[in-house]
Amino acid sequence: MKLLYIGFYDLLKLFRNKVVFSILIFLPMMFSLFVSLIFNNAENSQEVIKKQVGIENLDKGSYGKKLIKEIEKNKTISVKIYKKGKLYEDVENIDIELGFIIPEIFSENISDLKTPVINTVKAPMSIDSNAVENIISNSYTKLLMPYNLKAYFKENILSKSENNLSIEFEENVLNDLENNYNKNMKNNLVEVKNKWYEGSTESKNYDGTSQTSIGYIIMFVMFTILFGAGEILEEKKFNTWNRLKITPTSKVTIYLGKVLGIFLRGLTQVVILILFGYFVLGISWGNSILATIVVLITFLLCITGLGILLATLVKTNSQLGAISTIVIIPTTALSGCWWPLFIEPDFMQKLAVIFPQYWAMQGLTNTVVGNLGFKSIVNTVGVLLVMTCIFFLIALGRIKK
Repeated sequence: MKLLYIGFYDLLKLFRNKVVFSILIFLPMMFSLFVSLIFNNAENSQEVIKKQVGIENLDKGSYGKKLIKEIEKNKTISVKIYKKGKLYEDVENIDIELGFIIPEIFSENISDLKTPVINTVKAPMSIDSNAVENIISNSYTKLLMPYNLKAYFKENILSKSENNLSIEFEENVLNDLENNYNKNMKNNLVEVKNKWYEGSTESKNYDGTSQTSIGYIIMFVMFTILFGAGEILEEKKFNTWNRLKITPTSKVTIYLGKVLGIFLRGLTQVVILILFGYFVLGISWGNSILATIVVLITFLLCITGLGILLATLVKTNSQLGAISTIVIIPTTALSGCWWPLFIEPDFMQKLAVIFPQYWAMQGLTNTVVGNLGFKSIVNTVGVLLVMTCIFFLIALGRIKK
């Protein structure tokens, strides 16, 4: 019972300190609301903001115009046609950031089976040149494929036919070949779908909108717990710790009570943020809520152990705050809480597995985003429990010293 009294008393002190409570609770709420509004606006917006691209066509043949027509089919860019010499002037004046010049011999190079060159003109601050170049390259490929197909068909099939075919017949065959190719290319030849599985069972309710909230909850909970471990240092500073030690309560009970208090702080914040996300932001926390709770509790225990360990390594609360910030920010970013893990270099992805946030993110992504059950979190819970034991054992060794 003494253990519970100590733990709940520490939790009660959090509610009494209105400034700290507001920072730990309302700041994550406001941040989650801000991020949610941004993502909802991006998803619900019907207006597509197009990147304006200038094109100066100097080509004397027909392929320059055909290429422009193919590029204009792309819905992510807006093409502005320039007269000779005007494009350089507008880019220099930053009226447009990016432009391309189709040279005079563009069609000639295609007819001679040479690789044509398109010149790029861009402002120093332009960051979209690579993406637009890929669009133009794809448009050029789609433009050239019917030409190459017709040339191959004419050279290797029609010319070798034993029957004497009229020029009109050959032209009709080649035109039909080109029309059928263009008709088929209008459709999506490949469709990519994401599927989530728990063993051999597919999840039917994938929810990607809640993924952004998971990473921020993980980060803010870490701040709450690691800073909460500073209560021990504060009590040592004001001699409250020494007064506790001379009471009939054992030292083990005192430490376990403090651990419970830190854990309850994190649990309180998690519950409030989950309820806020569900009722205010409309975030679904998955069909298997028990699996989600298991991951969260295991993660809270792990971070509580880390907080106690850090508290044994420093002497003051300010030192704990500094080292906690250094620990939390880089490792949270590295663990995929701020952005998808796959965009990181390979060595960073391999390094991320040593951090608790990585495993919490994996488990919560399976249960909340993928709507999977307990089978999907076995590895996550196992690794987090091992980390928890390591942190507490090292902290215990430090405390004994």
